Amino acid sequence: MKGQIGMKSNKTLIGITGNTGSGKTTVCKILKDMGFYTIDCDVISHAVLSPGESAYTKVIGAFGTEIVADNGEIDRRKLGSVVFSDHDKRTLLESIVHPAVIDRALDEAAMADSKYIVIDAVLLVESGLHHRCDAVWLVTADEKERLARIINRDNLNQEAAQARMRNQRDTAQIAKLASEIITNDGDLDILQWQVKTAVQKLQVNEV
Repeated sequence: MKGQIGMKSNKTLIGITGNTGSGKTTVCKILKDMGFYTIDCDVISHAVLSPGESAYTKVIGAFGTEIVADNGEIDRRKLGSVVFSDHDKRTLLESIVHPAVIDRALDEAAMADSKYIVIDAVLLVESGLHHRCDAVWLVTADEKERLARIINRDNLNQEAAQARMRNQRDTAQIAKLASEIITNDGDLDILQWQVKTAVQKLQVNEV
């Protein structure tokens, strides 16, 4: 799976994905500490919906001014309530946002002064961004561990955290596409060993 960046330069793109509470942020931090350049697609998705961006104009055109807050920014909570239970509207939103995020992420990767680029994206596969990566890593964790992390991280009660987990996609199909599956069940030493081993395998395959 050779991404376009990888084919055109000596850069290697590692796409990292995983459901909420899996700990993919921790994996990305380990890689960042190893000197890898990291790109957070959640940050980019907020940026492309800022006033003045083309995606901002398209989203308002598709969903109306009702989703615009008093300060002129898109109210993501209102937008989320519109698309949450409507598959067609969610697909429409993704058709606007995903290409903008991919373009911004790849532009940043091309300009980054680093051989290894880490792309942190919850919807890495759903957006099609995985096709542009040289490797896809899926981060997983035990459901009880994920539940505890979500409760602590987002200050939610158990019922709300479980509801959020139920709304997540099944990663079984993503696992079939992944070049590495990283299990993050809370032992940092084991997690670091898995990440470093995966990096070594990637480097060997590049030779």
